[in-house]
Amino acid sequence: MLWKATGKTIGAVGELLGTYALAKVNENPGWVGKFPLVDTEFDTIAMANGDAYLSLSDGLIDNLNSYGYVFFRKLVGKSGSYWNGSFTAVATTSDYSKFNNNRTIIKAVKNTRAVLLDALNSPIKVNEDGTLTDDVIGYFKGLCKQAIDPMLRDSEISAYDVIINPAQDVLSTGKLAVTIR
Repeated sequence: MLWKATGKTIGAVGELLGTYALAKVNENPGWVGKFPLVDTEFDTIAMANGDAYLSLSDGLIDNLNSYGYVFFRKLVGKSGSYWNGSFTAVATTSDYSKFNNNRTIIKAVKNTRAVLLDALNSPIKVNEDGTLTDDVIGYFKGLCKQAIDPMLRDSEISAYDVIINPAQDVLSTGKLAVTIR
């Protein structure tokens, strides 16, 4: 192994990026059935300090997972090597704790922004009391559906909801707040 011979190591960021390039935005590179690392180069895996993966304790592996590290792993009863997940080194309770979640959110934001741009600074009708009309709410919800429905159809998301508060004061703020959940 390179570490033992030279005290240097080569990371596998390129392999991880290649795996993500093959994956849909919502897919985890640790998906055993879809993303096996079959190259002989990855048959004997070790950490950057040269410690062989198979010599690591379960507790240490669990600890590395809890810190959000991404590394190769072996599975009992299955040949080959696999990614352990798609962690991003933030709290596991965060919506952004998985790289595939980030990619999905970013795609939804980009798609939504693209369809809403044409409506930027367009006239907005309001009711007598200053609230948004149902037509305006329906129009903007429809635009958001154009952006997000393809992701739903492609199974990149499970569900979503578009929320537009009709009582927001667009006349004085000049902004229309749209929430996609």
